[in-house]
Amino acid sequence: MKSMKVAMYSTRQYDRRSFEGESEHITAAGIEITYLEPHLNVVTAKLAEGHQAVCLFVNDDASEETLRVLHSQGIKYIAMRCAGYNNVDLKVAEELVAEFTVGMLLTIVRKYHKSYNRVREGNFLLDGLMGFNLEGKTIGIIGTGKIGKCLCTGRILAHGFRAKVIGYDPYPSPTAAENGIQYVSLDELFKASDIISLHCPLTPDTEYIVNEEALKTTKPGLVIVNTSRGALINTADLIHGLKSGHIGAVGMDVYERESKYFFRDSSNKIIQDDQLSRLVSFHNVFISGHQAFLTKEALSAIARSTVENLRSRAPSSLGIRSHSPSPTPSDGAQLSTVVVVGVCAMDVKARSKPMREIITRLVERGRGCIEVKLFGEQVILGEDVKNWPRCDILISFFSTDFPLFKAVEYVKLRNPVCINDLHAQALLWDRRVVVRILDHFSIPTPRRLIASRDGGAKLDADLLALVESHTGLRLNLEEPMADVRMREDGEAIIVNGQVMEKPFVEKPVNGEDHNVYIYFKGGQGRRLFRKVGNKSSELDPTLSTPRMEGSYVYEEFIDVDNAEDIKVYTVGPTYTHAETRKSPVVDGVVRRNTEGKEIRFITHLSDEEKSWASKICEAFGQRVCGFDVLRCDGGARSMVIDVNGWSFVKGNETYYDKAAEILADVCFKYSIKPGRAPGANDIMDDGPQWTLKANVTVFRHADRTPKQKLKFNFPVSEPWTKPFVDLLNGEKEEIILRESEQLKKIAEAIQQARDLGASGEDLNKLTQLNNALFSKIDLPGTKAQLKPGFTKGKAVGPRKLEKLQLVFKWGGEFTHAARYQSRDLGESMKKDITIMNKDVLNNVKIFTSSERRVTASAEIFAAALLDSSSATNATNSTLSTTTTATTTTINPSSAFTTTLTPTKSSHASDSGSIMSVKVPTYQLIIRKDLLDDSNAAKDLTDDVKKRLKFLLRPGESERRPELTWPKGLKKEPVEVVREVIELLTKFREVMRKNFETMDVERIQQRWCCGDEPWLFRERWEKLFEDFCNVKQEKFDPSRVSELYDTLKYCALHHRTFLFAIFDENGGSELGAPQNRTLHELYGRAKALFDLVAPQEYGIEPAEKEEIGVLTSLPLLRNVVHDLEEARNSGECSLTLYFTKESHIHTLVNLVLLSGLPIANPRIPELDYASHITFELYERVGGRDGRLDKEYSIRLALSEGAHSSNVLDSALDARHSLNVKQKKKLTQHLPYDMVIEKLSKHFHRVPNDEDMLSDPNPEAIVVPLVGVPEV
Repeated sequence: MKSMKVAMYSTRQYDRRSFEGESEHITAAGIEITYLEPHLNVVTAKLAEGHQAVCLFVNDDASEETLRVLHSQGIKYIAMRCAGYNNVDLKVAEELVAEFTVGMLLTIVRKYHKSYNRVREGNFLLDGLMGFNLEGKTIGIIGTGKIGKCLCTGRILAHGFRAKVIGYDPYPSPTAAENGIQYVSLDELFKASDIISLHCPLTPDTEYIVNEEALKTTKPGLVIVNTSRGALINTADLIHGLKSGHIGAVGMDVYERESKYFFRDSSNKIIQDDQLSRLVSFHNVFISGHQAFLTKEALSAIARSTVENLRSRAPSSLGIRSHSPSPTPSDGAQLSTVVVVGVCAMDVKARSKPMREIITRLVERGRGCIEVKLFGEQVILGEDVKNWPRCDILISFFSTDFPLFKAVEYVKLRNPVCINDLHAQALLWDRRVVVRILDHFSIPTPRRLIASRDGGAKLDADLLALVESHTGLRLNLEEPMADVRMREDGEAIIVNGQVMEKPFVEKPVNGEDHNVYIYFKGGQGRRLFRKVGNKSSELDPTLSTPRMEGSYVYEEFIDVDNAEDIKVYTVGPTYTHAETRKSPVVDGVVRRNTEGKEIRFITHLSDEEKSWASKICEAFGQRVCGFDVLRCDGGARSMVIDVNGWSFVKGNETYYDKAAEILADVCFKYSIKPGRAPGANDIMDDGPQWTLKANVTVFRHADRTPKQKLKFNFPVSEPWTKPFVDLLNGEKEEIILRESEQLKKIAEAIQQARDLGASGEDLNKLTQLNNALFSKIDLPGTKAQLKPGFTKGKAVGPRKLEKLQLVFKWGGEFTHAARYQSRDLGESMKKDITIMNKDVLNNVKIFTSSERRVTASAEIFAAALLDSSSATNATNSTLSTTTTATTTTINPSSAFTTTLTPTKSSHASDSGSIMSVKVPTYQLIIRKDLLDDSNAAKDLTDDVKKRLKFLLRPGESERRPELTWPKGLKKEPVEVVREVIELLTKFREVMRKNFETMDVERIQQRWCCGDEPWLFRERWEKLFEDFCNVKQEKFDPSRVSELYDTLKYCALHHRTFLFAIFDENGGSELGAPQNRTLHELYGRAKALFDLVAPQEYGIEPAEKEEIGVLTSLPLLRNVVHDLEEARNSGECSLTLYFTKESHIHTLVNLVLLSGLPIANPRIPELDYASHITFELYERVGGRDGRLDKEYSIRLALSEGAHSSNVLDSALDARHSLNVKQKKKLTQHLPYDMVIEKLSKHFHRVPNDEDMLSDPNPEAIVVPLVGVPEV
């Protein structure tokens, strides 16, 4: 076997020992290591001659000149056993040691280093050793990658020390809030922090991020800790701050010019670096020699990772194989055969983000030897189990509508290894059974009484036998009718003679029924339910008497510590992940993160609690499950209150990694099992399978700034309007003026119109237009649309210009949040389609409108979907017509590998190495005829908007059940409008007063999206004018959309300013004020928006269809054509359309009015990045032995980047809400039926030629260069 020779530079004894400790793996991998003590540079690069790879450390020189020398000597690979942007031109995951950082922080604030030296000299005085507590201090973390999250693991700082932890990162982690980090701007972090800890990589953007200007804004006595990169701090400015006394203490494990001194012994030399010498002289500066990584465990992990990366990237000609004894997947072992993992669950679970993340990692770990098959709902619900796919390992679990009995039959038929015992999942359906099994395993639970009115739990004989054989518990399920009554004083319940005092908890015995009631002393209670929006419970003053129908478990109410309960997640009996959350008993308000998930905090379990997790896994036969724990009496006592089925942690990368590792281990053990039956991959399936053949999706663009506009109608018969008619330059269609020079022509036309005699109201309008033009001409998104209107009909001769409208617009621009939404959505779709049918990604077509925000959404989405590096780059740049071709790879380990092949165009291979490739070009095709605004339905929509006020009539929401109006809002819409006007009138007074009395420039240090305080005020003054300056009977309901849009935008992008400027106390409170008046306004605006907005595209069904046909019929035709083409061709395909709100609404209306059986006809708000998906499935081989193919179509809809209460959503620096997962709009329906129903609109051909799209449109191609082949 040919070996790979590796030259390891900068080798120290601890390096050598750690690698020699992995000698078995090194030998098995076919690697020979030459240990070299010198650092790598241009001169020492010659020592690598005769090797194929080099292994470098932190201060080795990997400059371009050195790399050329290495390349000339045949070096093909670089393996880094560290991480750092400034060492090699690759993006690498920053991975430091959180424990070291906390230790250094404690050393400098408690002055351990000074005490140590004193005691050694016999000085035990405490003078000068006064430190301070971390409790209550504000700790700012700059860079919240892995290290930032590690700092808060186990609440080390946020909860262990009860410090307030704030963070800044241009790429915020969605789990930061769960780890105790609150994101703020960089300016706010410098201003608010008592301690600053640096954890970001060194890039051109972060070099000298701590400098004189930044330090001027910090608190006196600031403590700085840097365990990342030396050049993050300007050393000269740091010394100045120390000399002045402004900086209280500094801890440094790095230094900006450390390469000359660190990892060397200079004790017998004079340090020539004056700044380093000066730093060492300060008594309040603690410097260590870049040792944060230096632990036995870390060195072993780096050695293993380095070897594994070299082994996995070695060319196949080397014949490298792993021969280490009894390996595991984490050791890099290859499975001996392909193992098929089946996922049999409802689509909403099987295609959820946690499942995608785990499956993706599982397949990567298998390196081609683990195959995943998603059964899909069409198979699960519609096929006999003998036609279900074969698999070796089965992931299957119950959820709503899942046919558990069929899955049990499948297991009996095929006998796969089940991750979770399917039959045993029925045990969880009855809480009486659950608590008896917990009792049998001595797992503590609250004191309880059981009131059975149904004769007891119902389990089949097989399941009873399974429980007895597995646990030794013989369940006696029969129970007599319970005698239940309340004590005379109403303060206790008596069940079969046993008394339980209030407060107590009443749980239905049905484990799927989450309507749990709590009864308190004094005659009131709280109703708990499955989370709805941001509510999980509500207080009911009338709830005093327990339910007297049905069967219930009554439990003692536990007064829990910190008003928290604990959710525990298991993956096998030895791994647990635990999180605390605010108990729903507190106030019923659910705090959510940017992904819309409930905010939780990672916690640690005691050894006893971990033993319960192991017992629960074994007792219920569920490797992957969840259970709830309550702690009380200051943590001295805890107990289990519920056991759930399959449960996933959401948004935690470590959990995903560990879950995939454990599942891969199950696959590995199966593959080497002696005498096992032939694998699923070795056996022909008995029956045909349903496969995703095509996906057609229509997207609304991502987040934008609020749009504002002024409309002017010009009577073309008046002489003064001629300058505006001339601006058309003979065009018969709408023209758009964007550039400054173009907009200045409007100013010239205004002046000419004045000279031609414009007067009275016309002159006032021109003056208003002129003022708006010059105040907005330099703002992003400013444009003017000139819309000519011609005589209609089929008269002979040219049509005559009848009217001219000028619409002056600004705003509506693509935001930084939109970049993240577009990228994340592209990555999410890629992962989803990859696990459904990766061949779909081989044939991708992307169409977009010509609007900049739409094209930008499509471009960034496409780069992420098609695996281009520009998916990341585009989130930090403005829109361009091309994306860069250079892609690099982040390896989760601190050691990484890349090939040394100079190329201008490269991308990451599946193995993670960088290799020279031929990069194809993908294209965005601009289709104005399909996806741009159309005037075809303008008259109809204008008429509808005039009639929207009818929706506000008393009783209208009751007469029209299709209208959306909150059931809990016991008020008529007209009353809510009155309340909105009153609130806005009050806010106008407050805002104007605060603008006069506050220094508004200092409220919010940084503004995004090109905004400023004066633009904020102008936007709201326009809203006040629309709402407060009109009589209620003349109120225009269409203005509700602008109010709701502005509230959401300000809550996401300028929340600090929003709360402060509308605070009656002049912004005295930091963050959200206790006064919830803004929340009241938002709730009412949201209710009115949900009532009015969907009706803007038609109130009556006939109107909705007419407007839909005039707006989106060409788009619907294309969707149907795409489905037909995919069905009739042999190729899989993915076709994507990016458009605007009007098209997504009207297209959805056409679908709803097509006659298809809709699973949920009440459509949610279609927010930014909402999308409707048409999935075509193919069944190869017909039923009953026939050879023909069958096809079905399934429709799904996502409400986009939405939060039910954006004012309470936790935000990070992205200001971005994550896009919601799609929900099914229909079940799987026969192909012919869907095509027929969708085509019913096609006969509705408008007569007016203005309404017809060009039958042969010219597609404008925008190239996406550098998107690699999939």
